[in-house]
Amino acid sequence: MLDAAIALSVLLGLIYTEITGMLTGGLVSAGYFALFVQQPARIGATLAFSGLIWLAMRALSVRVILYGRRRFALTVALSFVAWFLAERFLLPFIQLPADVRVVGRIIPGLIANDMLRQGFWRTLLSVVLVALVVWLLLALGTALGSP
Repeated sequence: MLDAAIALSVLLGLIYTEITGMLTGGLVSAGYFALFVQQPARIGATLAFSGLIWLAMRALSVRVILYGRRRFALTVALSFVAWFLAERFLLPFIQLPADVRVVGRIIPGLIANDMLRQGFWRTLLSVVLVALVVWLLLALGTALGSP
């Protein structure tokens, strides 16, 4: 199921970007979201974490020249490091429901990078829309594949 979700996410993300000109928060993000559509709190936590990474990168870009690969690498690294620090030093002291977790460690960075390129709301809309289409296609494939 993971392979199908990622393949559909890449394919539909490319098609979506060609048609609309809007990016989908990394080509694989929608596929991962499609796998967790039954856990909306997890998707919400991931989008919120992406927003925090986006804000941090915007604040950092006032002081440092960030563009291209440098910005991409720093955004993904910040996502990974921020989650690591939160997991070690913040989350042990906060009681959160079990389903309020972030999807992956790098996915928020991929989404935040596209937020930096095209804006917060356009990226949010794009990743959610493509994730829902991927989820529908996976559900349809499962239903048709069942005896």
